[in-house]
Amino acid sequence: MLKQPHRYHLLTMTGQRMLRVFIWCGILVSISGCGNFFSICKSNTPSSSDTVDQYPSANAIASPAGAAAPINTHGQFLCPEPFNNDYKKSIAFVSFPRAVPISSRLGALHQVEQHLPMLIGANLRNRHSMLTPTYLRESFGSAKALGGVSAAAQVQAISQQNRVQFFVSGEVDDMTMTFPNTVENPSYFTRFISGAHNLLHINTPLDKRSRVFSFTVEIRDGFTGQIIFSNQYRTYGKWKASPDNQMGFGSPGFWKTDYGIQIQHLVAKASDDMASTINCQPYMARVDSSPGQQQVIIHSGTNNGMHSGDTLDLYQLVYQSISGEYQRFDTRLVKRKGHVYLTEIYPSHSVGHVVDETLLSGQYLVRAR
Repeated sequence: MLKQPHRYHLLTMTGQRMLRVFIWCGILVSISGCGNFFSICKSNTPSSSDTVDQYPSANAIASPAGAAAPINTHGQFLCPEPFNNDYKKSIAFVSFPRAVPISSRLGALHQVEQHLPMLIGANLRNRHSMLTPTYLRESFGSAKALGGVSAAAQVQAISQQNRVQFFVSGEVDDMTMTFPNTVENPSYFTRFISGAHNLLHINTPLDKRSRVFSFTVEIRDGFTGQIIFSNQYRTYGKWKASPDNQMGFGSPGFWKTDYGIQIQHLVAKASDDMASTINCQPYMARVDSSPGQQQVIIHSGTNNGMHSGDTLDLYQLVYQSISGEYQRFDTRLVKRKGHVYLTEIYPSHSVGHVVDETLLSGQYLVRAR
């Protein structure tokens, strides 16, 4: 009577067969034109050339509402209207709600709603030398929910209250796993492949634990409430954490994951696009005035780069009723013939003198030349 093989011996043989399959898969990947399989897989973070083959990297999908300024052959941004000043513009961010809250469950990444705006703002400050943004925990109803006119009115109110020129809102569109079962209900083969990748600290196309990260961002002019920029950004990264790992979005452990690294690259791309749009907008600030008085207070000072003796153009905010809409108004900027000369400068405000114009009632702005 033949002796039955020991169960442990059978498992060992099965493991050896799976290991051979894995090695042959690596050889096939190398032969198929992906380069040296083992040299590509040494790093946790793929190079720019490898990323395209393994998973899409920081793909920015522009929506019809707006796009970044074009770039010339020297890599400089081209603005429709050139500006010869270095005034710093103020920006406010609101939280970015999740379109699908359950998609952030793995890793307990719900804090993305507050951390993503802060990450974009930090990139604007560190990469483009912009002022530290104002972060508001309140949410902002989208134009789809509120209607375009109501959304613009809400932006105007929040911007005036916080004394900012630009208002940034957004939404986290997607954070789902491309193949959900690879993490939450993996097969034995998937566990083996995942374990091998974890043990060797590698990323290859055989590892199917890819996770989507997609968000939409909008920039609005704070004085009119109109959209000046709207883009959607999308990328993928490997999510190798176990289902019970509650690391949280923005934690040190999160930024060490491939998913976190890809998000950092995506946010850097988004901040570059946003900065080019903001830099192409003229600098403007609100004015406090009284009818018949030539002295005005400007909501801008040394923190924004203002200097005594600077000359700014004068504009007036004009509200026009919308035909067929009850108590709905469009906001327009009308250039006045007068100018404002700055006489006193303080950190957050300035004192100016209006010339060639007698101010009446209404709301006024100054615009840099």
